[in-house]
Amino acid sequence: MSLPAYPELSIEEIIKGRKALFSKNYSTAKRVQTFANKGEFEKAKTLMIEMSKNYKTLIEYFPENT
Repeated sequence: MSLPAYPELSIEEIIKGRKALFSKNYSTAKRVQTFANKGEFEKAKTLMIEMSKNYKTLIEYFPENT
């Protein structure tokens, strides 16, 4: 068994963190689509950058070899 990327967090806390980030990015993706459909690409771009940062954080919630 490998150690979590955040060793100070319990498995339950890690799972909750993962779910929260996935949920946030899902909601943000829906907003990106809305802005893109309206041609508001600068607003969509800002949200896509936010999503990218969230995914970089999300990677830390997965230990290596999982």
